[in-house]
Amino acid sequence: MARRILVVPTNHGAGVTSTCLGLVQALDRLRVSVGYLKPFAQARWVGEDESVELFRLTTSQRPPAPIAVAHLEEMLALDRVGSLMEEVVDLADDALREHSVVVIEGLAPGTEQVYSGRVNAEMARSLDADVLFVANASRLDPQRLAHSVGVANSQYVLRGAPRLTPSSLTAAVADGQPKSRRKSVPTRVIGVVVNHVPPDRDPSEFAAALQQRGLHTVASIPDNPEFTRRRVGDIVRELGLEIVNVGDQSRRIHGVEIAAQAAPGYLSVFQEDRLVVVPGDRHEVLMSAALAETKGTRLAGVLLTVGIRPHDDILDLCRPALEAGLPVLLSPGRTYETVTRVLGLDPDIPADDEARANLVKNTMAEAFDEQWLLGLPSDDRLPRSTPAAFRREVVVAAARAEQRIALTDATDPATLVAAINLQARSVVRCVLVGDTAAIEAAAAEVGLDLPAGLAIAEPAAGVEPLAAGLRMLAEGTVDGLVGGADADLEEVGRRAEAAVGLRSDAEVVSSIHYLMLPDEVVAYTDCALNPHPTAEQLAAIGLWAAEESQTVGITPRIAFIEPRSSSDSVAADTERVREAVQLAAGRRPDIHIEGPVAFNAASRRASNGEGGNGTVFVFPDGAAAESTFHAVHRTSGVRAVGPILQGLNRPVNRAPGNGDALEVNEMIVATAVQASRNF
Repeated sequence: MARRILVVPTNHGAGVTSTCLGLVQALDRLRVSVGYLKPFAQARWVGEDESVELFRLTTSQRPPAPIAVAHLEEMLALDRVGSLMEEVVDLADDALREHSVVVIEGLAPGTEQVYSGRVNAEMARSLDADVLFVANASRLDPQRLAHSVGVANSQYVLRGAPRLTPSSLTAAVADGQPKSRRKSVPTRVIGVVVNHVPPDRDPSEFAAALQQRGLHTVASIPDNPEFTRRRVGDIVRELGLEIVNVGDQSRRIHGVEIAAQAAPGYLSVFQEDRLVVVPGDRHEVLMSAALAETKGTRLAGVLLTVGIRPHDDILDLCRPALEAGLPVLLSPGRTYETVTRVLGLDPDIPADDEARANLVKNTMAEAFDEQWLLGLPSDDRLPRSTPAAFRREVVVAAARAEQRIALTDATDPATLVAAINLQARSVVRCVLVGDTAAIEAAAAEVGLDLPAGLAIAEPAAGVEPLAAGLRMLAEGTVDGLVGGADADLEEVGRRAEAAVGLRSDAEVVSSIHYLMLPDEVVAYTDCALNPHPTAEQLAAIGLWAAEESQTVGITPRIAFIEPRSSSDSVAADTERVREAVQLAAGRRPDIHIEGPVAFNAASRRASNGEGGNGTVFVFPDGAAAESTFHAVHRTSGVRAVGPILQGLNRPVNRAPGNGDALEVNEMIVATAVQASRNF
């Protein structure tokens, strides 16, 4: 699995693109397979994104075009962050498959993108990325910088399931862990780059202040004016200046001088690489500048203001200097306004400034801690499926499989909306089971047009849609079924078992829920069907849940949860769980399995090899499963998918009663994925 490093600026002017350039260069020098990605464009750029263009100019990277600002802001306004992050996961797919480390550029803050912090945090969660902060130290003392970075760090705390007390409420302390470990909050942040360190500051002061907050400095870069020196051609393009004499547009501007005095007072402004700004009617200043140029003082250029062009005779007198490369520009604005605009230009590197980009890239690359760099490819973190990755995985898997799924609640508006949507996106081939006239009338009532390719199967006279759909499934006419919204789950499970039978290794029909926590998706089983499974059944339920989870991109780490200590049969129940663990481990030694284990211990974040980090939670009985699921669901406030039935010879799932189109959509897609794997 590729290591994902999201580079996040903590304040304005931090240099996020420069840091990405330097990090990619540093890893490339170490022969690490490294990729680069910028998911979102900056609002201030029109046309091609300059960060992406710089990478194409100075490296072998060919990153895809970022998602446009207009689309980003539209999705945020519609509160469709989840769908937006699925697009990010899709955009990153190629880079993550092709490289061992992928550097991802976060959004820079600004008045036009006040949402950058929220978007960056969502990207980190959706891509399961580590975070590298980059901070601008030019106007902050060490303590203030450390404070601002510490505040930003709080957005990247890893959040699994909330900890539960015996009463299923959130708890404030960990169970049985040393105090020193309780104080350590797991975070995505793996380092801080301190950029633009003032010349009068020792970089170690910033590193020490950050270390006090548990943050490691991986690079310190002194403020370097060469990083921000624009060419004359850059200000012409960005300010829309008129060119009086082209000259050498590649000259770097080291400073701006205003020729305000009369001679000889203004002569001091004629210095190497300075842009001299003067009203256009000050012909003597232009001629003096030309003379200085011919005498060997290489000015950056002369910028005339208030829209007054020099007379042709004046230009003829200046001809030797003009032909030697002195640029002369013209602005319609007043002198003060023009100077303010020049000084206010963003210091970002233009997409065609290869020399400046290479200087920044190489300087930043040299600044990184080599030992830190060497540790990046050897990422020992456990892989996690994020909500965005989960949603994308199930849709891609369903679309690839092209399964036919019978929908027996065909007059339900939510079912119709979901079926039309999935048909239009070519994700699932839906078959509506029911009376054609009734289905068409139900669609018309809510303003829906049934597409020509959406199949309808009419049951025989007197046969209800669910029975007809189950018969179609048993005969192989369809690959899966979603229906029975008016029935309870137990009834749907019984009828499905009677129609298609159990898998030989399933023992019983069971259910699984997927809970989309902020940072990952986990599975809970069995929350709905089996109140008190035997050890054999519990082992089979756990292994089936692991296989179901693996199908949708979750790396299974099974945690068999210990019985509640308040139970009268705790000793016998614990032995039953222990036996289930032994059975499961014997059948699937390739899967990480632990238990009996407390839920809080199983769900805690821990380093690889330290236990915890469960992704498939198998509960000892239905009551424990249901109460824990509802407590976590309620306290975390996140979406859940399920219950999904498992163990049947062919997939059957109950349609969500009173569910919206999204819930029905999720159930249909999940059923299609089941069908693609098992049947």
